[in-house]
Amino acid sequence: MAGNTNVTDRIPSRIARNTFEIFTMNDFPAPVSNVITLETGVYVLADNLSTPCSFDIAPNAIVEVLAAGFGKLIFYTGTGTMFTSTGGLFLGLERINLDLSGNGAQLLDLDGPSLLVRLMRAEFTGTGGVLGTVVNAGESALLSISQFIDFADGFSFDSSPRVQFEDIEFTTNDTGSTPVISTGSGVPDFNADNLRFDAGVSEALFDIDPALSGSAIIDHIHNENDSDFFAAGSLDEADPRVLVSTSPPQKSSANKAGGFVNLNGTATTGIVNGVFQDCVFGTAGVALTETADTERWQMTDEINGTFEFLGAFPFNGYISSDIAISSSGVLTGWRIKYLIDEGSGFVDLDDLVEMLVFSANATGTASHLLPLRCVPGTLLKPQITRVNGVQVPTIMNYVMNAFASQGVI
Repeated sequence: MAGNTNVTDRIPSRIARNTFEIFTMNDFPAPVSNVITLETGVYVLADNLSTPCSFDIAPNAIVEVLAAGFGKLIFYTGTGTMFTSTGGLFLGLERINLDLSGNGAQLLDLDGPSLLVRLMRAEFTGTGGVLGTVVNAGESALLSISQFIDFADGFSFDSSPRVQFEDIEFTTNDTGSTPVISTGSGVPDFNADNLRFDAGVSEALFDIDPALSGSAIIDHIHNENDSDFFAAGSLDEADPRVLVSTSPPQKSSANKAGGFVNLNGTATTGIVNGVFQDCVFGTAGVALTETADTERWQMTDEINGTFEFLGAFPFNGYISSDIAISSSGVLTGWRIKYLIDEGSGFVDLDDLVEMLVFSANATGTASHLLPLRCVPGTLLKPQITRVNGVQVPTIMNYVMNAFASQGVI
């Protein structure tokens, strides 16, 4: 395994000197029966990875997995649980994108570790999919500024002194029936602040155990589809231990849907491998099917996909986007990145948020989580280049959302 203590200065004080730079899966410990055991250390992803192997946090280990920059991706192709532990002390997942493509894959099954999840995006592209369980977290479970996309069943927590969610977006695949977030009798305190739910009509958002010994504070919730707020048998706002403040879908929520654009199939031609250029989203004067004029973003240039931020106040937060790219023929890699204009011309966000996606006789999707500050009138647009081959890409659809960590949108 490649070791390098100069990769990052963000090392938890409990981890000491063990920092490992990961370029390929071979830089992790060797798997045994498709399980990679992680001992104490910081594992810094320097490139995108694909693996059928799960990761197990060793007993008494303190582990952090993070990306050297935003946008690094792990494709998990297994059908089991991606991260497991019995007796680990700490697991941190930061600044990474996870694609769980195996049918029925589960994100977490942790017994013992305190949990920190931040600036992470986990998307289930296989059928089914479970966010997972966390029990016996020694200190706390904190999940913040992240997205969980297209899962069937949600999170379950128990025997943990404190569980806290902050600035999270949940989108279910509408096939599950269990609550998105459940807490057992061993969770005395539960906090949820600034969450956006796009859940199925048969799913409840919260299931709080009636044996709660402390309090549940649920604040600034955007319930996109008016799903049941509490599951049957859950504590609810009628109980004095539960404080609920919901946000209507219009003006007061800090989570704002940006827009979906279904494009008219115009190809982006003239691409030179390795040279970024504007994406062609549509032909001038040809109507596109879009809802992007709602809420706080508006498409201002249908040729290159420029969006304008319409909010009345500065916004510190995160932009999530999905761009679906179609091409025919051989497997082709595409790189997507973003430019931002705050009034002085477009500035390249560069490798901080670059994403790699592949397509071949099908559609591939590039997903981003952009840490940005937007002021009224800010413009944002993607650019594309080809990694290999001579294929011509067509941008099929584009989705953009925004959620704030500070300020109002």
